[in-house]
Amino acid sequence: MSLKRIITTAAAVSVATAVAGKKAYAWKSSTHEHIAMKALELLSIDGYNEAYSFYSPYRETLAVFTQKPDYKGDVDKGKGWHYYCVTDVNGKKLPSSKNGYLKSGKNLLSTARYSRNARSIFEDNYQSALTFYRLGNIEKSMEFVARCVHMVADVGCTPHTTNLTLTSVQNSKHKRYEYYTSGVFEKYFADKGDGEVYNLFLSDDCFGDCFNELSRKSASDYDTVVNAHGEDDLCETVERSLCVAQQYVAAFLLRFYNDAVSSDRGLLSGSRYIVRNAKSGEYICADISDNERFVYCYTDDDREDASVLTLRISGDGSYTLVCDEAKLPLASRPFIKPKDKNAAPKDIIHFKIALTPNGYRITSCDSKYQKALSQGKLDDMIITQYYNPDDLSQHWIFEKV
Repeated sequence: MSLKRIITTAAAVSVATAVAGKKAYAWKSSTHEHIAMKALELLSIDGYNEAYSFYSPYRETLAVFTQKPDYKGDVDKGKGWHYYCVTDVNGKKLPSSKNGYLKSGKNLLSTARYSRNARSIFEDNYQSALTFYRLGNIEKSMEFVARCVHMVADVGCTPHTTNLTLTSVQNSKHKRYEYYTSGVFEKYFADKGDGEVYNLFLSDDCFGDCFNELSRKSASDYDTVVNAHGEDDLCETVERSLCVAQQYVAAFLLRFYNDAVSSDRGLLSGSRYIVRNAKSGEYICADISDNERFVYCYTDDDREDASVLTLRISGDGSYTLVCDEAKLPLASRPFIKPKDKNAAPKDIIHFKIALTPNGYRITSCDSKYQKALSQGKLDDMIITQYYNPDDLSQHWIFEKV
């Protein structure tokens, strides 16, 4: 691809030196904003003028909210969450799940290694963005589009696909990459998008191929990032990574535009659904507590007994599921029909809901969206477990009524 350079290396090194000692992320906030804005410009350059016009009024929202996931206390910030690892910290290739998910930057043996990573966070925010768009709240929708942009950009960053976390034995390599990038990012931008990448995003239903292809590209620079003798050795790698990230973000923006304006994808806030388990085929049913304050849920194989649940989105992009019969939301704990009908959970549950190749993943706020609703092994139980993308019992089908 043809690339432009607009500032001097000397100035870049000066800036990089100035930021030394600050907490490092491979793409800093200003880099994320740069990637988002250059990606938006690519839509115009490549002739997608309607898509460019769609986003243009919300440039500031996109610029601000693409930085939010790195802020302390943000719902999408967590140790190792923004990673999608092709290799371990030593460059050894890691296996994916059976349906293609890669691991986060957590302990790779942890049961939570798939629970929140760059792809699953992207999936959560994509669903929220579509729901807000369907409500007519485009400003709010753009906040979640921007969060998706952040995750795509992170997967384009080599430390984030090779498990070079800031707590790993190779953390100095991550920091060096970050320091150099923070000083030079403004001089790198792609002259045009990549037609194959646009086509990939437009044809990949659940984005798995998009994320896996980008992660392979960024992970291929592992040796350069780890073995570089100095910042000069990183120049070509950083240049290529930033430009590729912009192209992938541009393709994502085009895909969201198409889904938003010309498809019926996404769950609708205020709509009524019955929900069945992708493995057992059993439906979520509700049982009202004796104090009539909460609804507990369990499963039953009789569709006639399925509870009608009204989906409602909250300002933070989470959802509640309100039982139509009781006009009450599902309870946080327990998720099973209780023996003590007066038992009260600690709070009302909010969920993140995202479409995956196996159905919808429903994760609970009380686990910081790391645990998914799952069909239990005992009769009608509904439990929560750290997310496993290959476990059909952790996936659900929403049927609109």
